[in-house]
Amino acid sequence: MRLEPVDAVRGPSHPPAGAGALRPAGLRGSVLWCPAEPDRPDFLRRFADEFRVARRHAGPDPGLDHLPRQPRTDPESFTVFPADAPLPDHAGLRRVPLVEPTPL
Repeated sequence: MRLEPVDAVRGPSHPPAGAGALRPAGLRGSVLWCPAEPDRPDFLRRFADEFRVARRHAGPDPGLDHLPRQPRTDPESFTVFPADAPLPDHAGLRRVPLVEPTPL
């Protein structure tokens, strides 16, 4: 179990990608990308339910190097990722800290 802040991870073309911080409610119109079936990572399902992110997309989890593909290529997609975990250098993604509240 991990209990730490998560960041929203988005492609560089998504409008809030350059923001210094983002409220989870600001993600409602976006698509949450789940790197597994939506019910498998229970945290992602609970996050989406709590902050009313209705649109969700799931796909296989081929590993960390492939994690960024969906959020990078779809400007409406985002995923959440541990704030202290490094993303692959070649990902071309933006991390935006989630605040007020900070999901753990």
